[in-house]
Amino acid sequence: MTNQKQNTISVQQEQTLEPVVWPGIITGFTAAIAMWLVWYPLHLPGLQLSPTITAPLLLVAMIAVIARGTRLIGRRAFLGGVIAALTCSFVNLLLLGNALTEKDPVTEEVTLRENAAMIAGGFLLVSLAAGLIAGLIGRQLAKSRKEALTNWPYKLAFAAVAALVPLVAIGGAVTSAGAGMAVPDWPGTYGQNMFLYPISLMEEAVDSRIFLEHTHRLFGTLVGTTFIALVVCMFTTRNAKFSKVFSVALLLAVIAQGIMGAIRVVDISPAFGVFHGVFGQIILAGAVILAASTTETWRAKAEIHLETAQKSKRWAALAIGTLLIQLTLAAMYRHLGSGHALMTHVGFSLIALTFTVILAFNLMKIDKESGGSPLFKRMGMFLLHGVSLQMILGILALVIRPSEIGDERVVMYDDLEGAPEVRALPVLFATAHQALGAAILACSILASAWTLRVRAQETIEETTQSADT
Repeated sequence: MTNQKQNTISVQQEQTLEPVVWPGIITGFTAAIAMWLVWYPLHLPGLQLSPTITAPLLLVAMIAVIARGTRLIGRRAFLGGVIAALTCSFVNLLLLGNALTEKDPVTEEVTLRENAAMIAGGFLLVSLAAGLIAGLIGRQLAKSRKEALTNWPYKLAFAAVAALVPLVAIGGAVTSAGAGMAVPDWPGTYGQNMFLYPISLMEEAVDSRIFLEHTHRLFGTLVGTTFIALVVCMFTTRNAKFSKVFSVALLLAVIAQGIMGAIRVVDISPAFGVFHGVFGQIILAGAVILAASTTETWRAKAEIHLETAQKSKRWAALAIGTLLIQLTLAAMYRHLGSGHALMTHVGFSLIALTFTVILAFNLMKIDKESGGSPLFKRMGMFLLHGVSLQMILGILALVIRPSEIGDERVVMYDDLEGAPEVRALPVLFATAHQALGAAILACSILASAWTLRVRAQETIEETTQSADT
């Protein structure tokens, strides 16, 4: 009786001391990334909504994400909300710094606002209040939720993917708009600290290209910060050796990607622009695989029909190869202005389309022959619908593409004042085409990885024989 009581107390203590730090930090990163995704379109050139509109929207996004995250923590949701708010505030300082400075109208120097400390302090207090409110909401939501273990490393890995997607898309927009040289220096911005370059100067700039290039860099710092946290999380929580090593490799890749972007600007090197564009999409695919590797399905290995999986593996290799060639040809056209690369890209698209469609049908066949593998079916359906939409976007991007190509389209920072305005429609279609292409490549690489993480499905006869034995 005494032993039973001690065991009960031990279990209660274990539940009370349930880790809350990492859940809070991961929820905070997720909230910050969500806020950045809301902030960006609201400040695009031509829109630039008032803070009286954007601030409440950002606050709602923060509370919603933290409340959703803290409900998974349970009784300690309140504390989780505080930790999440502090983490979110820290990450958002990368963006808030742009609101703490202004340009002196007389000296034209960029200095801190007189009320900069008040703005930063108020931001921190409001964030903490939002975290407390979200924690209370999360605690109430937790009462109606069934107890279940939460895979927090997966959530942070997924958040890293969510941060990478807009970075890749904004990078595509920078290239499409010819904004790669709108800011002449690195890591600063027109001689100022990158994190303290006034948002007012971006909004009042003679050209929207400055906003595109500068925010692309800011999103790069968001991704870098998220991956640093991800590596620490992988090594301080229970994860497979592959996930730990691969997270470090991806962090190093992100650092290398930033260096390549810097060389492209400092050395005015379109060739490095090609490498930078291609490598960014490979990093995105790697991040997707890392997220998958943290799931229970990955660890357990899916039980499927192995012969069909082998065929899918071969088709995946062909699809990935052709998609990488397509990506390289597109980057050569966009950065180097190679007309030959464009025509080859257009013609070769039929080969890439064929292999990707065959891969899609093979993935769906795995689902059919294995008696229900929704994972492979979903990837197949995404690839099938994705390449269909990709062809449409490609045609539209080709038809309305600007007359300038390669270096001709890139506007140097000292030519911005007399440069033609950025045409929104060609940039939109070209960027959508590039971003969807990155998603298709990532899905194809993920499908190939999943075919390696499978085990033979037992047939009815094998099961019967095993039972008889």
